[in-house]
Amino acid sequence: MEYSLYSPHPGWSEKDPEDWWRAIKEVLGRVAVDVEDEIVGLGLTGQQHGSVFLDAEDRVIRRALLWNDQRTEAQCREISEKVGDKRFARVTGSLAIPAVQASKILWLRDEEPENFDRVSHVLLPKDYVRLLLTGEYASDASDASGPLLLTCKAGITHPSSWKPSRSRASGYPGSTRAPRSRGRL
Repeated sequence: MEYSLYSPHPGWSEKDPEDWWRAIKEVLGRVAVDVEDEIVGLGLTGQQHGSVFLDAEDRVIRRALLWNDQRTEAQCREISEKVGDKRFARVTGSLAIPAVQASKILWLRDEEPENFDRVSHVLLPKDYVRLLLTGEYASDASDASGPLLLTCKAGITHPSSWKPSRSRASGYPGSTRAPRSRGRL
């Protein structure tokens, strides 16, 4: 099976998350046959800084923006100007760079407002796969810090708990969550 990498402009890098899901189902189907349906555990690992944008029914809104996508320079400058590099680093543990979800969410707000208005959750690629496998929103502490949306002093909160602000004044993520449990395998 072939999986396309989309680069509609220089420096842009996107993947269709449904390709990941098709591949997972195919591989797990083969493994289940080999082990006679006795799979007792599954570990997940994957690229950290991709952004999978989901609507309220957990449907993919657009292709995922990958870690190496560089389109968010303007949004990184906005974060630096509004928050300040020192303060942002103190709160998140890092600087705003194009690789991470925070700047990608702002890019969606600025460049695709019709898609931004539909966003209910933003997940890392691995956590999107986990959601489809288990119906649960979850991540690990290391990955949860990567999107630059985690307040270090407040403790670990999963990135999927951030929903976009409906206020055009800020456009920064809020902190509401509507968890559901339902695997799709």
